[in-house]
Amino acid sequence: MENDNFAFLEQVQQEIMELANKAVTDMQLPTKVDLSQKLLTMGSVLNRTYLVKFDELTEKYGVDHLSRLTAIANKHYKLACYSAAYLEKWVYAVQGYEQLTERQLKLSNPESYADVEGLANTLNGYLALTSTIKALESDGFQCEDCNDVLDFMGLYWLNMAEVSEVNSDKYDLIAEALNAFNLSYGDRMFHVGISSDRDEATYQRSKVHKKLKALEPVGVELGKVELEFYKVKNQFKRYGYGAEFARKMQRKYPLIIDEKTILKLITKLKKLENI
Repeated sequence: MENDNFAFLEQVQQEIMELANKAVTDMQLPTKVDLSQKLLTMGSVLNRTYLVKFDELTEKYGVDHLSRLTAIANKHYKLACYSAAYLEKWVYAVQGYEQLTERQLKLSNPESYADVEGLANTLNGYLALTSTIKALESDGFQCEDCNDVLDFMGLYWLNMAEVSEVNSDKYDLIAEALNAFNLSYGDRMFHVGISSDRDEATYQRSKVHKKLKALEPVGVELGKVELEFYKVKNQFKRYGYGAEFARKMQRKYPLIIDEKTILKLITKLKKLENI
């Protein structure tokens, strides 16, 4: 049964990737994206980080190929956003949601998915797919681990940050670039057997297959609890309402055996809503 479920999810993922490919192809993205050889306004420490990554990729691929490969990396980042958002939308449809929360609406939109999950995390999850590895190899990447795509996009986001006139966007892009470098490094260390901070990378790269869990009965029931939460979210400002709500939901959705599961969901949702 588990193998059948896995095969089914793989089939769905393939169909979603076909839709994402069509959407990204229609965008007519540039085939070359130039990177600066150094940063001019970011400070010596950040510029040193940039130069190390730039030199590594130049040595590996040759300076003449950097613009083409940066454009390809950007294309795959767009594919990551579209495929992830389409998968979210498919899951919600299968679960029969008649109404989506604000967060779910953002996750099911390719233009806002990465705003929720993070740019680097979104790309990192996409890199776990077998179809991604094959596509990257055909595009000219050396895909022993595929982390060069994260490094290319890290450099690209730093270039975008340098020309951004909005401070909040600039800082977000810098943070995303550094996260991309960290995820790339963490995955490489994992592959050579060195202990590293890989929890986030492991989580993100398994998210696609965790979608199957969301289709199990308890996952569906928790999705309904989330909708119930947003109907009465202002009530959670009242002391003790969380426990009262959890008891009520456990009675209403008995497939959720442990009340603590609902309380954990409430804590997460309250944090998201700054309650």
